Amino acid sequence: MISSIRNYIRNHPWIFLLFIIGSVIRLFMAAADPFLHPWDERFHALVARNMMEHPFQPMLLLNPVLPYDYTHWWSNYIWVHKQPLFMWQMAMSMKVFGISEFGFRLPSVLMGSLMTLLTYRIAWLLSNQHQRISILAAVMMTFSCFQIRSIAGIQTTDHNDIAHQFYILCSLWAFAEYLRKPTIKWAFWIGCFAGAAILNKWLTGLVVFLGWTFLAGLFKEFRTKKSLLHYSWALLICVLVFLPWQIYIHTAFPKEAAHELAYNTQHLSKALEGHSGPWYYYLNLFDPYFGYFLYWLILPGMLFTLKDKYLNTKLSRALTINFLFTFFFFSFIVQTKMESFFFFVAPIGFIYIAVTIDKIIHFERFKYLFPLTVIVVALMVANIQFYTDYFSKENTERNKRIANARIYKDLSKYIDPDTRVVINMNSHDDKNVMFYNPSITAYHWWPSEAELQQLLSQKIKIAAFRDHDQYVLPDYVRNYPYLQIIEVNIYSFE
Repeated sequence: MISSIRNYIRNHPWIFLLFIIGSVIRLFMAAADPFLHPWDERFHALVARNMMEHPFQPMLLLNPVLPYDYTHWWSNYIWVHKQPLFMWQMAMSMKVFGISEFGFRLPSVLMGSLMTLLTYRIAWLLSNQHQRISILAAVMMTFSCFQIRSIAGIQTTDHNDIAHQFYILCSLWAFAEYLRKPTIKWAFWIGCFAGAAILNKWLTGLVVFLGWTFLAGLFKEFRTKKSLLHYSWALLICVLVFLPWQIYIHTAFPKEAAHELAYNTQHLSKALEGHSGPWYYYLNLFDPYFGYFLYWLILPGMLFTLKDKYLNTKLSRALTINFLFTFFFFSFIVQTKMESFFFFVAPIGFIYIAVTIDKIIHFERFKYLFPLTVIVVALMVANIQFYTDYFSKENTERNKRIANARIYKDLSKYIDPDTRVVINMNSHDDKNVMFYNPSITAYHWWPSEAELQQLLSQKIKIAAFRDHDQYVLPDYVRNYPYLQIIEVNIYSFE
């Protein structure tokens, strides 16, 4: 095994160099922001922290003091709004590496880095061992700004989508290996990875079976008894991976699970939470997905892979149907539009772009052009302007979030030791407070008069951040006899 790995590294040195470069970039970005990003990292981080001690009872509020509405995923108790695998990974990482922003981002760093290797290998098998195509695809995966932003928690839905993309890419890699050598072992891994993808987000994790089913309709060899057995075996393994959790939550938390299932289904028919957009919503995102102007090369690359007899015909057809179906499904059927929904098939787009570049530029004649092309492609995907703007001293929002996080982390310095309820911070910053202070139950609003009377009857101490912008405490809260004002200023956000 070790000797095989050594030989592979010796034969493919550039991909491992890219892996190291990509890992360094992702490690830096994971450590760069000492605060929880608002959407949706702080929710995922808080539930993951609570899962460290209660892995099978996903909780947003560890100790709810005030009444809550279980249909409000942003402020409830039991939290089954997302599938659990990525949060289990975050919890395990914090168990090993400590409770910190870097600690829970580390699994995304590892998965994001490994996707460089996976993209290279899929491109290698698709192109019948064409190294230039494989390297170019891996370069784009390595420097993908959109993915790196998700790993850092900056991009909406962050670690959830990274894990979903990773396991889907693993299932596509296992399927590519299966096409090379159709064995029950590879069918098993297809099922495992597809099930894990579902256990991170939901049924889009089945996308690998879409391509497989399409091939069964085109080629008789995929309809033999052996092939159908492999297909059934993979599907069974997939179900065995994701189904137990669904049964468990519908048994243990029936109200919450039923509501979330119905809520997720509404993504198809409604633009939930204001996330709407035209049918070309995702086309407009191809620039940040794939790099400046590079996305124009996707369609030619797709056609090249379908027509070029020197490429892997079966794999190219499966990947094409996966890519096109995903685009049309999210563009025309799913009414809720969110930036990261389509990105899980971006590695396929990178491969198409690489194929087109190789077809356009005759590297056999002009070998010196390949290193230059690699550099240009890397810069186009990397979006250097984003990093310069984001880490600029003029990025006041980032500076404010760093300052607020320092206060939340040092909250024990500002409140009485026996205070367990804190109120009146910025919208949803209560999750940040509870992540850094697990003994505290925080609310970014304040209790109603009736709720406050209930707390008064229990002589519960409350600490409240002083008034800031629109966060002004009403008089009935100010008159609460067990109230302590936290005499420190926190920044507000519009």
